[in-house]
Amino acid sequence: MSYNYSKGAQVIGDLKAADDAERNTLIDFGEDMIDFQTSGSVRLQVNNDGVYIPDSPQNASLFVSGGIQLTPGNQEGIRFANKGNNELNFISFQEGSEGGSYNARLGYNAAEYIFISPGRAGDFFVNSAKTSGNFTYPFSIMDDGTAKFQKGLEDSNTRAADLASDISFYVDGTTDGNNNAVFVGNVVMSGGVDHKSQQRVSTKEVTSFPYTVADDDYVISVAGTGTPRRINLPAKAASVGRVLIIKDATGNASSNNIEINPDGSENIDGAGDKLINTNKAAVTIVCAGDQWLIIGSYSG
Repeated sequence: MSYNYSKGAQVIGDLKAADDAERNTLIDFGEDMIDFQTSGSVRLQVNNDGVYIPDSPQNASLFVSGGIQLTPGNQEGIRFANKGNNELNFISFQEGSEGGSYNARLGYNAAEYIFISPGRAGDFFVNSAKTSGNFTYPFSIMDDGTAKFQKGLEDSNTRAADLASDISFYVDGTTDGNNNAVFVGNVVMSGGVDHKSQQRVSTKEVTSFPYTVADDDYVISVAGTGTPRRINLPAKAASVGRVLIIKDATGNASSNNIEINPDGSENIDGAGDKLINTNKAAVTIVCAGDQWLIIGSYSG
């Protein structure tokens, strides 16, 4: 028996599987295109645009056993392209062969919403790895919509039962003064505020005049000397509801008066200004919208 070998290019037709009785499992070579077919249907196509895997009657079109590594090009990654406004694309996490109803999913729809859905009414964690196999779970959202931040938590099961039924959001750090919940901007609370521990407020000592009240001022401790020691208030339009406490800290207001001066032609309790001329005296004022009002005073 002899064999002929060709070292040059060969032109061949479509390839069909010899063990397929129906001869509909084949490789179809077309113009700049290769189709891989089973039962007469294209399962994978390679063309000049890339590699295409069509829809499958199975619950997935591509099955991979093992890891997947992608090396995207510039400004590329994994892209989900919706084919219709009502379709939902998602990454699904399934345990073994259990049904889709138990899956945790990261989903996206045509309305440009992103959904994170833990399975079995579970909780969603934003976590980080300190070392290999060692995780912290600082932020979590529970299945009832409540949320918690807890610094340094390493056991997610411990966190699961921490929130009481009357708590919607919980922040827990340490009490060493180095872990604060900091909100930049206005915090609007429609309910009451219940302080379970100490309360700290911004306190500033002022020694140079005139002094214009800053955005982060609350208690202004007036020191030094001046004739008068003028405190200029911010415009009422941007200060509605704001409370300020102004105190003669050095006890010399009788000879170095403190003048609280509203912006422009605005008023404080119907007057163009408020004078503190008693040693150690203090006033508490609030911006009511139409003017600043004195709501408390200490005569010294």
